[in-house]
Amino acid sequence: MIGGGSLSHGSLYGSTFHVQTALSNAKCNNIAYSNSYLCPHQDLAYYESKPGFQLLHCITNDKDLIDGGESLLIDVMAAAHSFRSMAPVYFDTLTKCHATFVKQRRGACMTYTRPHIQLSYHHHHHHHHYN
Repeated sequence: MIGGGSLSHGSLYGSTFHVQTALSNAKCNNIAYSNSYLCPHQDLAYYESKPGFQLLHCITNDKDLIDGGESLLIDVMAAAHSFRSMAPVYFDTLTKCHATFVKQRRGACMTYTRPHIQLSYHHHHHHHHYN
């Protein structure tokens, strides 16, 4: 059995993030509430200490009304390892050039700046950040 955990700093979404498709995409303040395709991404990159792993699950899904909904996981460590071998100069750039991750909405403006790839002291992959 896996025990639950919690963020030490709270979340903009509360302890549980209920994702429900809005009746109109125009009313959505987050793509998660729309029926639009969601490209692979990393949630909460604007936090200094973001979750390392999140699991989302579907409680109900009406197959007659909803098309899609599949989940796709990417092994970013393996991708970065391959990328480092294939394009070491570009890999090095992603370890040195900082990106600014931003979340803006009514009542909140969060930003955090860091490189897309952070290496450990021994130059091994340590963290990856993208959105």
